[in-house]
Amino acid sequence: MLEKPLSVERACAYVEEWLFLPGVQIVVSGAGHRPIFWSLLAPCGAGGNWTTDAHIALALEYGYTVYSSDHDLGCFAGLRHINLLSG
Repeated sequence: MLEKPLSVERACAYVEEWLFLPGVQIVVSGAGHRPIFWSLLAPCGAGGNWTTDAHIALALEYGYTVYSSDHDLGCFAGLRHINLLSG
């Protein structure tokens, strides 16, 4: 839990700023998303945050690397994950 979390308005403002950076785009699921999504949930379980995290299937579907401090992403086989906070 963060001591001083951002307000929803400020967090959304950050995301809006990121969306205008060069090379940033919103991705949508394609035909491969559902099978990848189900295959990620099978070994990890479908409860709690796993279901939300498994939507990282978009990264696998498109061959992207995920930059996140979420250590749980290591559960997903084949995901290229870089944690910028570990050093």
